[in-house]
Amino acid sequence: MADQRVTWYVATLSAIIISVAAGIGSKGGLILTKLIIPQWADLRSSVTLYCQFDTGGDSLYSVKWYKDDHEFFRYTPGLSPQTLVFDLDGVNVDESKSSASEVTLYPLTRTSNGNYKCEVSTDAPNFPTVVEDANMSVIAFPDDGPRIEGLRPLYSVGEFLEANCTAKMTFPLAQVTWFINNLEVDSYLLERYTPEISEGPFYNSTLGLRFPLKKEWVDMNKKLMYVKCIAKVAGAEPKTDETSVRLRLIPDQTLSQERHILNAGTAINNHCAIILIISAVYYYEVYN
Repeated sequence: MADQRVTWYVATLSAIIISVAAGIGSKGGLILTKLIIPQWADLRSSVTLYCQFDTGGDSLYSVKWYKDDHEFFRYTPGLSPQTLVFDLDGVNVDESKSSASEVTLYPLTRTSNGNYKCEVSTDAPNFPTVVEDANMSVIAFPDDGPRIEGLRPLYSVGEFLEANCTAKMTFPLAQVTWFINNLEVDSYLLERYTPEISEGPFYNSTLGLRFPLKKEWVDMNKKLMYVKCIAKVAGAEPKTDETSVRLRLIPDQTLSQERHILNAGTAINNHCAIILIISAVYYYEVYN
């Protein structure tokens, strides 16, 4: 799971690089060359925002970072200390990993979503300033894939199937979808549950499946029906967790044979009971 998160994060990070060509995002000799802000950040990990610039030979005055137009980090090389952190809800700066060209946030929270802006200024007399911004959303993948519970290994056509699919520890809520033989299940066969709040900001999402089995849903040659559950976290397009379950159905003929044997056994037991009662009465009449 960790490797999948890293792969997703790198892919997302690479896709959200904003390059600023010469003359764009510039003032005089000052040029903001690159802003790197991931579109999606993993709630369980840290995130580093990059702001790269070229002062064009001028002296750097300050680099300021904002979230939703509220300043949370400032780098000023001419002051001591050079870094200054401002309290802001949802923003936790790791100063040991932050500098003139980057700022690291950890831990992230649900309120870390927002618009992040980098503002770079060079020194007097004009203090030219360049600014670029981008949006970042915070999400959390499930620790594991969705989990199907309640299914039995054997069913007969006409029996009632009941199962739940749960995606645990996600943010925001995971969208859970059922499939039968790779076709999405109609809503009237589903049972929806109120999402549960798990540890901290995470949610557990459960969707039930309830219906009587029909022959048209079964591969009658293999006596199999394929049931699948997929959970997606909004915005996490590169990542989908899923699991599959195969059901072997009891043929109607076999079920009829089993019922016939059961009924025959019941009849035999009843017959034996009658014989025992008659014998007991006879014994009582003869010997009393």
